[in-house]
Amino acid sequence: IDKEIMVIDNIENVKYIKEGAFNDLQYLEKVVLPEGMETIEKNLFENCRKLKTVYLPSTLTHIYQDAFIKCYVINKVNFNGDLSSWCKIRFDNYFSNPAAIAKELFIQGEKLVDLVIPSIIKEIGRFTFQSNNGLESVVISDTVTLICEDSFKFCNNIKKITIPFVGFSLISFNKYFGMIFGAKDDFDGHLDFVPKSLKEIVIKNKDNEIKIAELENKLRHAKIIDEKEIDTKTVQIGNTVQL
Repeated sequence: IDKEIMVIDNIENVKYIKEGAFNDLQYLEKVVLPEGMETIEKNLFENCRKLKTVYLPSTLTHIYQDAFIKCYVINKVNFNGDLSSWCKIRFDNYFSNPAAIAKELFIQGEKLVDLVIPSIIKEIGRFTFQSNNGLESVVISDTVTLICEDSFKFCNNIKKITIPFVGFSLISFNKYFGMIFGAKDDFDGHLDFVPKSLKEIVIKNKDNEIKIAELENKLRHAKIIDEKEIDTKTVQIGNTVQL
């Protein structure tokens, strides 16, 4: 193992590494984890304060709590799999996702800017895209049935988002748009959490449960366009969201 660069991709059959095994490595700047590795254990890289670059294998399924806590300067995360594989990874908390710390994500070497959720994905996890300031547009397919709270919290540069429903799911009683951006409760100020960069919202209104009128009332300066010919609703928002 190089003093500043840890490359363990030449080791076969590594599925996990013991919890906390590499914490407090103050000289470590780059980590390349091997294909075949399935989990990153709790606190594995805790307090590696010079760690900047992380390469993750396509085989990852779970990153445990605080795996990258106190890794303050991570600025590049590259995932070797495709977007579908990334969406299937379970992240226990904010500090289990190094891309949340880096505030952007590279998929097979390309920065993720225009996110289109693949049709095989049914859920979007709570920390999967949190704090990703590289995202400028998001399209969530009709096949998605659950968008977890905080899914896009602190994604401060999104300009356009297309969603199949408002709230966590189609069957949710709570149709509050701000929840996916970090609002915790069903309260009148939930739209304060909507990114100020957001200028267009497309809601695929294929059912009568979506409360478009409620969204319109709360976004007082928004323009609602009913595009019946493509069976969608579009909300045009200015530079700021005002209540």
